[in-house]
Amino acid sequence: MVLLVICAIVVFFTWRTIGNTNEIHKRLRCNNNLLRLGAAIFAYSDANNNAFPRGIYHDDPRDQPGLFLLFCWTPEPTAYTNASCTDPFANDGPVNDVTAAMYLLVRQGYAKPDDFICPSTDKHAFTFGDARDAKAFSNFPGSEFLSY
Repeated sequence: MVLLVICAIVVFFTWRTIGNTNEIHKRLRCNNNLLRLGAAIFAYSDANNNAFPRGIYHDDPRDQPGLFLLFCWTPEPTAYTNASCTDPFANDGPVNDVTAAMYLLVRQGYAKPDDFICPSTDKHAFTFGDARDAKAFSNFPGSEFLSY
């Protein structure tokens, strides 16, 4: 009887340790993803005259819909716009889009779509659909492909 209780306690603590190990492994992978993204941003910067990734930026209030305040207007950042456009700097490309700037890292090969997914989430990496090429898009098509 005592031996059975001791075995049950050992199994309980072993099971708990295995569960904690899986979460620790996910956190380490998450940390490594963030480190890779930081390195990708700096590699992009080194290759582009010390400029960080950025798409088309409009700061003229007449170019953007919304509230027009002459003295304190700030363009609103957008996300996940015009993903199907093949040229991120074309007239119909994403404008003031934060996620398109990060997608430039994937487009130019500095990062993989997997790097933008935290292993602890239920989101999945962008696979480019039938195109199978990052250059067929100018942005992540939706929030399900980006968890940071």
